[in-house]
Amino acid sequence: KEVRRGRSDPSAVILEQLVSPLHDLSSLRHRPPNAPTPPGAGGPSEKDAEAGACASVNADSQTDMRNLFGSRCISALQSLGGGEQLIDVCLQLPTMVKYTQRYKELLEGKGHGFPATLAEALALKSGLSQLLSELSTVWRVVSLPLLEPLNSLRLQKLSTIAMSALLAALTTATATSIINVASQTTTASKN
Repeated sequence: KEVRRGRSDPSAVILEQLVSPLHDLSSLRHRPPNAPTPPGAGGPSEKDAEAGACASVNADSQTDMRNLFGSRCISALQSLGGGEQLIDVCLQLPTMVKYTQRYKELLEGKGHGFPATLAEALALKSGLSQLLSELSTVWRVVSLPLLEPLNSLRLQKLSTIAMSALLAALTTATATSIINVASQTTTASKN
């Protein structure tokens, strides 16, 4: 016998791709109406082989559709100047603005910008969740393939973002060190 290849309905595949982020994929995965039964769902072994071939074709078409959808979105964003806009958004995030300003002050030779006292370190520690959130956003934006072509202005902005993130990391490391030394000193004086 000849194994039939399942034909997936392109509109069903597109709809599934667009709606899939709305579903909790760990507990329930919706399939398109014409999707074959996955292998191992019961029935004779010939049907399992046929279902396995159909599932493989369906998975390949879903991957192809996902890649096509992603490349079309990237192309549309690039044509609209999305990369430049996203870089500007990263430069305008509140905590990043603060570290960008500190970075520019360091370039001008004005101060060091690192915490020197326990009070400054504790104040910095209270804002770490916002800093982490913003750096995570920046990381996602920089990881997108939208930033090309890299011209001198974009490179300057990306360098400023990178140096501001580095300054944030060094400031956080300094604050953590101050807090750890202070807690060790307090513990040692109690003993």
